[in-house]
Amino acid sequence: MSPTINRSAVDVNPRAVVNTTRTLDCPVSGVPTPRVVWTRDGQPIDVGRNRRFELRDAGRQLVIHLVSVTDSGTYRCVASNAAGHDSVDIALNVHGTSTMTG
Repeated sequence: MSPTINRSAVDVNPRAVVNTTRTLDCPVSGVPTPRVVWTRDGQPIDVGRNRRFELRDAGRQLVIHLVSVTDSGTYRCVASNAAGHDSVDIALNVHGTSTMTG
C-alpha cells in the first residue's frame, strides 16, 4: 500500500514565535512502513548537523527548537516506500524578533 499523508491532520500554514519550540506533523501511513524525509526550501534537513532540529515518531514529526526568523520557509514532508510516495508542503511563518543579550 503506497504511503498516504492524512492532509486533514496537517497544519499547512503554521506560525511560530521566535525562541519557542514548534512541531510540524506529517501523519503518514502505508505498508511497508514509509521512510519519511524532510526538506526546507528544497534542501534536505540534516538533523545530525543542526541540533535545533529533531525527528520524532519515525520522522513523522519535525521538531524545531529555539525557532528563529531564518527558519521561515516551505518545509516538505516526503513519505516513500516500495509501493510509491506522497508529499505535503508546510509553509512555516515565524513571528517576533530575536534579541541579543550579554
